Amino acid sequence: MATTFEVYPGSAVAPSFEAVRALGEEKLHAFLHDHDLPARPRVTVERYRSRISVSGDEPVEFDVHAPFLVPHDEYAWFTVQGESGGTDASTHKVLMLTKQDSDLGLPFPAEHLLDGRVLDAARTVGSCWSFRRSAGQPALVNLLYGTLASALAELTLGVVYSDDGAWDHQAFPARPEDFDRVYLCADAALTSEARAWSELNLSLLREPMDS
Repeated sequence: MATTFEVYPGSAVAPSFEAVRALGEEKLHAFLHDHDLPARPRVTVERYRSRISVSGDEPVEFDVHAPFLVPHDEYAWFTVQGESGGTDASTHKVLMLTKQDSDLGLPFPAEHLLDGRVLDAARTVGSCWSFRRSAGQPALVNLLYGTLASALAELTLGVVYSDDGAWDHQAFPARPEDFDRVYLCADAALTSEARAWSELNLSLLREPMDS
């Protein structure tokens, strides 16, 4: 079963593909360091156009320094060095919102998008993103799609959200700094399922180092 992390921004300015890739890679490395894992794999990003064809989806040339906005018939594809598979990312439009909207068209209370310094979610939110992980991915990819979602949330002053089992539903919506403290951390899991998922992935991540 595929699971997703959604990112709802608190700023209308989209960061670049490279900014998301680089910070996602940095967060991935930080997780590995915190769990005494020596690997520091590189993360790469490509773009593809979806098409129904025996030859597969079509690669798309793009500027990695362009805003991280993906047309509806395309997706960004993030991979991690040394592993097969990856995570795809898409951009989705949300309603143009005003302060009079009671719920802002979001799947959670709007106050979670408000930053006490300068932000007003009702005025700024125009797009959201999703990072999808299909079943059977390597442990590093399971980690990667979470770190990329956290990176994008940090760069857009927004939040991470999921309601399809990607992580404990009670933890969402989550600011990136809060998400980083709990994702795939067994001691921070709120359910036995999330704890078991964390322990499984950490075990798989350690296998190459122990062999």
